[in-house]
Amino acid sequence: MMDSQSPSLPIPNPQSPITMTGDRQPSGPYILRIRLHDACDVSFGCFNRSLPVNLASGDYVYIGSAMGQRGSSTLGNRLLRHARRTDKHQPQPIHSALAAHISSVGWPCPPAHNTRGKTVHWHIDYFLEQPEAELIQIFIICSSSRIESTLARRLVSDPATTAVAPGLGASDDHDSTHLLRVDADEDWWQNLPKRIVD
Repeated sequence: MMDSQSPSLPIPNPQSPITMTGDRQPSGPYILRIRLHDACDVSFGCFNRSLPVNLASGDYVYIGSAMGQRGSSTLGNRLLRHARRTDKHQPQPIHSALAAHISSVGWPCPPAHNTRGKTVHWHIDYFLEQPEAELIQIFIICSSSRIESTLARRLVSDPATTAVAPGLGASDDHDSTHLLRVDADEDWWQNLPKRIVD
């Protein structure tokens, strides 16, 4: 699944919301676990002519990547962006732990108190902006390999996942979808890193 230079992922620590593997370079794919506490209708910008998509409560997975070596396109900055909301909402509860983790691996990081809002732009922004949606876990794969689409296709084929809508969350990969609903127990999540790289 991954190239010979890519490290295998460890089983995540159930006490930690952030699992990281690789050589600590500030680029690579990532997987977000998002818990929707209550069902809601979400309009994802211009997607599907801005018609709302009904999302049932439960867990969702989003696959993304940040391949830049500096600035806003680095992995750390991209993940911190996901953990913020617009100025009218508080950041995700995971924001402080994520900022501390990014700082501990030596990546450039805004000050911990900097939680200024963001402009809603990407599909995932519209989901994470919902008060009902909580970012509860992050799997980070530090890598120069562009494997985001491969990871997404592997998760799409997993019997525990269901695509929310074709193409949703996959602006750069129109034949796939990068936002999936997950109907599985905690073992599925704990074994996710091992499964996707086997």
